[in-house]
Amino acid sequence: MKFFIDDKEIKTVLKGPVISGSLNSISRYASFSYLYNFDNQANFNYKAKLNSKVEIENDNNKKIFSGRIEGINFEPKTKTVNINAKDSLSYLLETKVKGRYKGTFDAILSKIIGNFNIISKIKTIVQDEINIVSFGDLSLYDILLIASEKVFKDDFKLYVDGDSKLNILLPLVGESKLDLVFGQNIISSSFSINNEGSSSNITAIGDSSVVSGSIIRLIEPESGLSGYFIVEKDTHNFSDVYTMTLSIKERKFDV
Repeated sequence: MKFFIDDKEIKTVLKGPVISGSLNSISRYASFSYLYNFDNQANFNYKAKLNSKVEIENDNNKKIFSGRIEGINFEPKTKTVNINAKDSLSYLLETKVKGRYKGTFDAILSKIIGNFNIISKIKTIVQDEINIVSFGDLSLYDILLIASEKVFKDDFKLYVDGDSKLNILLPLVGESKLDLVFGQNIISSSFSINNEGSSSNITAIGDSSVVSGSIIRLIEPESGLSGYFIVEKDTHNFSDVYTMTLSIKERKFDV
């Protein structure tokens, strides 16, 4: 793993990263810890500040997180710095605007994300004109959300991946982002049932493409039973064994 703060590589990382998200939050979050010794002149290159740029790459040099620092905790006894960061969607959420956003979905999307180092991976052929007016009460994210609702008209989840690419998850009927099999890539699980349906928490071998909003399928090979679930919360732990802990809920599909 490689860690960068304001484009300077941090080579004393002790713990992490942990990257997480949920259906109820807009941004995805990352946390990690590293040594920082004031007596070592070289460590001044590792000094972090609020809003510093954070980038994390995996062992294949693929970027798995890009965002900015929202919290720093320094522990003098252990000379350890704990970093909490959130991804690029937070910029859109915090930027209130005034004015009219008019045009096709693609035109409005390009106008919104053009100044925030975000690239769109959303594909649509809809050319209907959208007209949204903000009197200072809407953020850029609000406008993006309204425009998306006019085009997709169903449950969806907007998120940016580790390479700052904006994507959308749609409720695909009968399809899953990932199949997880008990006794194979599922390490542990717990289930509960109530009037709203079945839900569970599972720990499985990691797959960074599975984020909150993803549809996955659980398979019980001995019985041959399977079911579709939506990920409500995801936590990806990049350690010696890369695992993910998912809070999931049974997903019913229309036939």
